[in-house]
Amino acid sequence: MLFFQEVQNLGPVTDFYKCLALECTGHQVALDLFMLNSQYADLATLSEMAKFSTGCVYHFPNYHCLNDTVQVKRFEKILTRYLTRKIGFEAVLRIRCSRGLSLSAFYGNFFVRSTDLLALANVNPDSAIAVQVCMEEKLSTTVCFQAALLYTSSKGDRRINCP
Repeated sequence: MLFFQEVQNLGPVTDFYKCLALECTGHQVALDLFMLNSQYADLATLSEMAKFSTGCVYHFPNYHCLNDTVQVKRFEKILTRYLTRKIGFEAVLRIRCSRGLSLSAFYGNFFVRSTDLLALANVNPDSAIAVQVCMEEKLSTTVCFQAALLYTSSKGDRRINCP
């Protein structure tokens, strides 16, 4: 019984931040969260903003800019990477697979628009998405997957990337 209560405590207290993130996603806005805290912060609740808006959470627990130079250097490195990396806007990702397979779940920070279409307010080289694949029938010797990412570059060009 105690374990079940602990798992419940890992979830958000309210859906306010999820609703905020979905509103932002509708306007193609991603929310990234830098947490440099020295006291308790309800990360399970606050991280909903990033999760549903294609954002990211950078957490630096017990951060102290004067007493912890290692953590300060880590923060500087991450922030520099964050500000200088390439970025794409208004992205949608479609993933398809061979007959006999289905995509049963998606994992990552995005909004699922339909069964095979993910909406991402922005995308960058550090973005990651995982897919759970189910076998529904006997497969042939070869199976194929296709992922196509449609996005707007930082220069305003609309591009399709099929890695």
